[in-house]
Amino acid sequence: MRFEESYKDTEYLNLIRKELDEFRSLFIDWVHSFDTSNYTWDEWELFNPPHAIPPSETDQFDDDFDIEDFLNDEDE
Repeated sequence: MRFEESYKDTEYLNLIRKELDEFRSLFIDWVHSFDTSNYTWDEWELFNPPHAIPPSETDQFDDDFDIEDFLNDEDE
């Protein structure tokens, strides 16, 4: 039995798929807009620049992280 056959509100499946596809496209565009020269290692490796090398256990993360620098939009 296919998933669609066991789901009782099938009229929403196409809508959900359409919205997920649209979100996926927007998400990819957003990730491509990241500044790859200034990043914090992402353990899930979703946002790391291509060919980035994971930090070793002896590497220290930047403790000077300022949330205001992160949230300020340069376009404003």
